[in-house]
This record gives sequence, structure tokens and C-alpha cells, in this order.
Amino acid sequence: FNHEFQAYKFENECFTLKFKNDIVKSDYAVLIYAMGADTKDFVFYDEMKLSKVRGQVTHLKPFLDTPFPLSSKAYICPIKDDLQVIGASYDRLNASLESKEEDDKQNIENIAEFIDKNTKLEIIGSKVGFRSYSSDRFMIVGNAYDEVFYKEEYKALLWTKNKEQKLAKISCNLYFNFAHGSRGFSTSVLAARYLCALINNEPLYLEKKYIHAIHPARFLIRKLKKGL
Repeated sequence: FNHEFQAYKFENECFTLKFKNDIVKSDYAVLIYAMGADTKDFVFYDEMKLSKVRGQVTHLKPFLDTPFPLSSKAYICPIKDDLQVIGASYDRLNASLESKEEDDKQNIENIAEFIDKNTKLEIIGSKVGFRSYSSDRFMIVGNAYDEVFYKEEYKALLWTKNKEQKLAKISCNLYFNFAHGSRGFSTSVLAARYLCALINNEPLYLEKKYIHAIHPARFLIRKLKKGL
């Protein structure tokens, strides 16, 4: 969309967003960080460890007529126009945006169980992207939190974790929706519905017993529960 986000200011209950090339957008009541792998350059919590993992998809001439995606060691998408996409590679050590021939080869090898060995495949292109991961491989979805407040108010969790706790302090309407890893096509829908309910103070759509697994502060809470 020709807008590269750089920073925000929160004043008078509204967000002002600053973008590259001195572009400024104002008067937003809610801000959601949903920047995928680039989120690690904007979110800095002591215990929230984020990483980005390179993935390459391969663009092929249509070769398999399937009405729905197929997935195993790799995936095959349905035909779109004159293109069929397969993928994707997984590389933690490479940050290059340039496509690699060996990744295309690996993607083709990984779909072998779906196609006849005599199927002729024609590569017409490829594309590189980066996945966002958390340290426990679960998505991070929910309110931003005040780390100083958590460390002070919950520092005794090792001894009080089974007692009633003071409600967490929410400083502004900043929300997170990232670290979906390789499951974003499915988990992003769930996350979007959950966030809409959270923002609008509606029933949360997600069962309460699962919320702790995606809460942004879970990494800090786990450490505090251990008395660390």
C-alpha cells in the first residue's frame, strides 16, 4: 500500500501513525500490530522472543486440478488463472530475498506423493517471504501490556499464583496479532474474530481456557510463576 510504518504516538486517546517519507495519519482509536515477521523490529519485551524464518514458494504452470489445497510435506494450492503455487521452504539461517533454485527443487520433491512420477512440471517463477514465530510456536494475540506493571504487581506469583490477582493494567488500545508461523491461513481467522470481540467488549469467541496460550504476556508470566 506504499506505506512503510515507522512509529506511533498515543495522545488524547488516539493514535497518530508515522510512515516513511514523512507521511502521517491521525485520529485512530485502535492500533493493531499485524506486521508478520517485521514485528520483531517494533515490539520489545524482555521475555517475548520473536524470530523470522525464510520461506520460498514456487510458481508452476497448472499441473493438478484440485478444488482445495493439498498439504503434507509441502502444499499445493488450487489453480488461479494460469498459475499454481506450491511450497514452502523453511530456512532459519538465510535472510535473502533472492529466490534459490535449490528451494524450488526441494518444493517439487516435497509434493511427489501428490502427483504421478511422470508429471511434467514447468517453473515460471518463485517468491520469498518470512514467517513470524514465537519461542513456543503459538501465535501472539491480544492487548499490549505494561511490562513494568506486570513485574511489580505479579513478582510474587510463585507464592500467590492460586490466589486472586490484581487486574492487569491496560495503557492504550494497542493490540497484537502476529507469530502465526506456518499456520497463518487458519489461525489468522480465529485471531481476527477474537480481537474484534476483545476490542468491542463482546463475548470472546474463544474459550477462556485457551486464552493463556496466546496471551502476549504469557512468557513473562511463566517466568514470574517460577520466581525468576
